[in-house]
Amino acid sequence: MAKYEIKDGIAIIPEGTQKIDELAFYGCKELTSVTIPDSVTKIGEGAFYWCYGLKSVIIPDSVTEIGEEAFEGCSALMEIKVAEGNPKYDSRKNCNAIIETARNKLIVGCKSTNIPDSVTEIGESAFSGCKRLKSVTIPNSVTEIGESAFCGCDSLASVTIPDSVTKIGNGAFSWCSALTSVTIPDSVTKIGEGAFYGCYGLKSVIIPDSVTEIGNGAFSGCWSLTSVTIPNSVTKIGRGAFDGCSGLTLTTRWKIKLIRAFGFLNFFRRRK
Repeated sequence: MAKYEIKDGIAIIPEGTQKIDELAFYGCKELTSVTIPDSVTKIGEGAFYWCYGLKSVIIPDSVTEIGEEAFEGCSALMEIKVAEGNPKYDSRKNCNAIIETARNKLIVGCKSTNIPDSVTEIGESAFSGCKRLKSVTIPNSVTEIGESAFCGCDSLASVTIPDSVTKIGNGAFSWCSALTSVTIPDSVTKIGEGAFYGCYGLKSVIIPDSVTEIGNGAFSGCWSLTSVTIPNSVTKIGRGAFDGCSGLTLTTRWKIKLIRAFGFLNFFRRRK
């Protein structure tokens, strides 16, 4: 990281720099803000990964490529702005997020993000590691919640998933340990693998008749879960979907299917 400097918590990136390298500031806990010069066109993968003291970032209009997980784990982020005139990204309605303009896809959010009602997709890992996020309102325009979108948001106690959502990606809400209940809308047909993995505060889940598949490990590690209703529409329950849910009560019909198909015999012996 010789070509970069941090002074009084501010990242100094020299004028003329065209790319911020992959993992350039990885784990720099002393970093609180960054000024990106207009010469930068690309921010590499994981460039600011786990800079958990970073509070604000402004993306200039020159940046046309932001790598995966560039700001993942930046839990103190409160201000995210994209300069007007950027051809690829925007922060419409002062939403404190980075949105891919053409796809209306939110790719980076923070604890103060207000998701605009024009967003149609919450991207992969968009809020991942945002430990100070307590609640989120997802607008009716959103149809897809990407993989690991809210992974590790362990202060997230409230989330409303609107009827417009048709897909909940793998690991979308994994390790959201403050969640106590969730209602899945009847627009969803599949609950992705590990979608609620490690949500050990989750006590109840309502699965609608629209769901036909519950992915591998979808509710694994949700040991506070005491009740779940699995509708007749479900034709496939993945391996370990309810692994570790020691307080869970299921209907006889699904109890038998789970024992036969997924080797849950020891689990149900403990429930006797």
